[in-house]
Amino acid sequence: KQSQAVKTEEFVVYYQPKYDPRTNELKGAEALIRWQSPDFGFVAPYRFIPIFEKNGFIINMDYYMLEQAFKMQRQQLDAGMRIVPISVNQSGMHMDEDGYLLRMHEFVDNNDLPAGSIELEITETVFVDFETQESRQNAIQIVDELRNMGFTVSMDDFCTGYSSIAMLESLSMDIMKIDRTMLLAAERSERGRRLLDIIINM
Repeated sequence: KQSQAVKTEEFVVYYQPKYDPRTNELKGAEALIRWQSPDFGFVAPYRFIPIFEKNGFIINMDYYMLEQAFKMQRQQLDAGMRIVPISVNQSGMHMDEDGYLLRMHEFVDNNDLPAGSIELEITETVFVDFETQESRQNAIQIVDELRNMGFTVSMDDFCTGYSSIAMLESLSMDIMKIDRTMLLAAERSERGRRLLDIIINM
């Protein structure tokens, strides 16, 4: 069913803008997926993303999102318009996927975008949940190679895992996206605010 939905373009990509809060300048956008199903109507991502994570279709969904983001950037450039980085989620399943880096190389080679045009968001738990040091090291090497290709790489949900501070030293991340729970904690208490300030300063 989900494969047919891709072919019939039922999945729609929206671009949520990112602004600098100090200057109100547009700094980027995040690609968000929605499913406009003829059978089920408008389906929110929280209803289908967990299912796709379980059945493995999330890999196909990630590539679809990347394809749309690359296409958007290419169209903007061809029209002589300014572009800002577009961030796209990448499932942790890619860390064990055969041919993942080759596929990413093909995206870069076939689209000729300036470095940094596409940002890949990888959740922090990718680097926490591995059972062996060898697997974790492999994921770190994959991140390094993605950056060498010209992708910007960000860690999503930072501060939700158990190895956040240790990973700051070993991971070549360009951006750390602090998890929403930390922002909410900073609004509730002075202690939470001080902790958030410390994390930002680090």
